[in-house]
This record gives sequence, C-alpha cells and structure tokens, in this order.
Amino acid sequence: MSNSWSYLVAFHRHSLRDKFQAVISILDSQGFTPINPVYSTIHIIPSDGYPESVFDITEDAFSFILNHGGTMTFWKDDLDVSLWFGASDFDETIPIWTCSLSIDNVHFGSIETCVKLHSMLRNCYLHFCLRTEAVYGYIGDEIILEAAIDRGWSISNSIDSRKSIFLFLENYFSDHFFSVAEIRGLNTTLMMVETLNNGTLIKLKAEPWNYTIEAVLEATNIWAELSPNSN
Repeated sequence: MSNSWSYLVAFHRHSLRDKFQAVISILDSQGFTPINPVYSTIHIIPSDGYPESVFDITEDAFSFILNHGGTMTFWKDDLDVSLWFGASDFDETIPIWTCSLSIDNVHFGSIETCVKLHSMLRNCYLHFCLRTEAVYGYIGDEIILEAAIDRGWSISNSIDSRKSIFLFLENYFSDHFFSVAEIRGLNTTLMMVETLNNGTLIKLKAEPWNYTIEAVLEATNIWAELSPNSN
C-alpha cells in the first residue's frame, strides 16, 4: 500500500484570499481545525524552506500562507491531514497556485476505514475544484506521481497543452479543456467520464487502496490515443 494519498487542485492566482478562505471553510465543514490540539497553536512549514513558523492568531497564520505559501496540519479527533497552499513548483512562469490535501498511511487501517477517509477527502477535493475555480486536479499517491514524472508529466504542461500526458486515479479538467463529446471514447472497462457543473472528471475504475500501477499505465496509453489534442 502507498505511503500517502494526495488530492490536488491547480488554479489561477487571482482572488487568492477568497480561494484560501473557501478551502478553510470546506475543511471546517468536515470538522477539521488548524489549531494543534496539544499546543493550541497553528504550525506552518513555509514553501521557501525556512524553519517551521508557529502562530497563536489564526488570521496571522492565514496571512503568512498567502504571502509565502506552505504546509499546514489540520486536525479532526485522532486524524491529521496536511494542507499545502502555494505557488506551483513546476513552472514559475505561469500564474498557477496549487492546493492539496495529503494523508499518511498510518490512518488507513481496514478497508472500511479507507473507504470512509477517501470519501471524506474526495468530497473536500471536489469542493476545492469548484470553489477555487480549478483548471486541473488529480487524486493519486507517491507511486503514481513518480510514474507520471518519469513520463514527463507536470502541472504546467498539462495546463499549457490543454491535455495532461498522464492519468492519475482521478483527473479533473475545467470546461475550457474539452467537451465530453470529445472524450466519449474514454468510457472503457478501465475508466469513466463524469461531468460536473464546472468541468469534467476522468476516473479510473479503481480506488487508492486497490489499484495497480499497470492499470494506471494502460489507462494513460488509452488516454493518449483517444483524448483530444493527441498527435
């Protein structure tokens, strides 16, 4: 089993404060808080690699994230998840920020627990897509991400080319990428297409706890042949 699951969305930099507040509101609706239950403080690891910063006042912590980017921990009872919010590391020339949730495998436990965790975090992810006006997003783990990078994938080339060269377990594309009619052929035994009010989901028929990397790579090859903008 993988070490962690990640739920990432990419969006343009305008209205960052509103988008960040929307993300916080979504997590709050699921019972998460950024306040450490032991120290009653908020801890942030900045994106520039400086030491961890600790805040007593929530607004100060949020202003720091918006100015510097970074990773915060959110808590819900015995569960903790990491939230990254900051500029895309892939290409600083494009005005893209990313937001991602990640959860470590210490929380996975039984299949029933995995189902509940994934359902909750996927729900957050889908709301992130809507509330941040995301242009691109994915759900995956470190094994899939490594395979994607090996194939030359990045957020920037996914957005610039209007076609990701790799499929994760679940992939979000905003409406400007293509219409569902263009990718109807992707409804196969391996994957399915789902339309949202603000975009399109291409989802492999597998979950983070039971997929095979072979199926991911096969789906990616089908995607390369059938999806728009293929050469």
